Amino acid sequence: MVLKNNFHLRQIIFFSTTPLKHNENVPQTQNSTLKIINFAKQINARGLPVLLALVNKAYLPFVYSWLCNTMYMGIHRQVLFITTDSYSEKKITKDWPDVGAFTVLDLDELSGAQEYSKVGYVRLVVRRTEITLTLLKERIKLLLFEVDCLWFANPLSLCEKEAKGYDIVAASVSNRPGMVGFGFLYMLPTNTMIAFWELHTHSGCRSRTLAGSEADQPYLNRLIKAKYAGIKVNMLPLNLLADGWWYNLSDKEKKNIKPLIVNNNWVVGNKGKIQRAKRFGHWFWIEESGKCDTKLVNKTVY
Repeated sequence: MVLKNNFHLRQIIFFSTTPLKHNENVPQTQNSTLKIINFAKQINARGLPVLLALVNKAYLPFVYSWLCNTMYMGIHRQVLFITTDSYSEKKITKDWPDVGAFTVLDLDELSGAQEYSKVGYVRLVVRRTEITLTLLKERIKLLLFEVDCLWFANPLSLCEKEAKGYDIVAASVSNRPGMVGFGFLYMLPTNTMIAFWELHTHSGCRSRTLAGSEADQPYLNRLIKAKYAGIKVNMLPLNLLADGWWYNLSDKEKKNIKPLIVNNNWVVGNKGKIQRAKRFGHWFWIEESGKCDTKLVNKTVY
């Protein structure tokens, strides 16, 4: 495999994958990976894609709100959560027995809120990328998504339709023409997809922070722009897969488009995301009662 002629190798810095720390249990990690593969294969055996998301303790409120949001969509048995702490795995498994949850890194320093591009964030992204590659190599069809989002409707049938002739179906990014959003990637396990993701996987960074140009999403987009390995990407428009700029639209503008998904990004911090979701009636978990706001779910989803 070689890069396209218009893709200058010197413009990309290759990094080795972030190594395991001395207190990370290698056998435990390997055992978790086998469980993840087996769980994913069971889902694909039913002809269904795996819905894969990486979460930690700080993100549990988003997990619960999203699971409430999608409780009537019939997709929970396809959901596979990778957790960074055993508490999250046990909590999710107990409260939501239909979904899968497996711990890959049981580390306290990764259980809290992570700041974009900092070392904790980088390590989480690297692990997610590695596991994604493992599943692709096992020929698992999957949707890589994030739980800080709103699902007005189940997008999987649309993704299946739009994936024909492509390796990836992806969301666009507001104000970034041609850029793919990392929060929604529907991937087919083609040879091209695997070759593409292998290079992306081996771009982990050793430094404590990532410069903006070397962050995970820009790096992925440079590979896509270069059409590395002949990758074919179908970027769906923002009126189908919206991002956080959707919240800035006027009520009239919102009525003219009917997105299936709205990713709750373009806002800083978990607190800001939760406040915005609640302000727009898109927060479905009632923490005080430990229940879903089913009336709000029925009112919101299509």
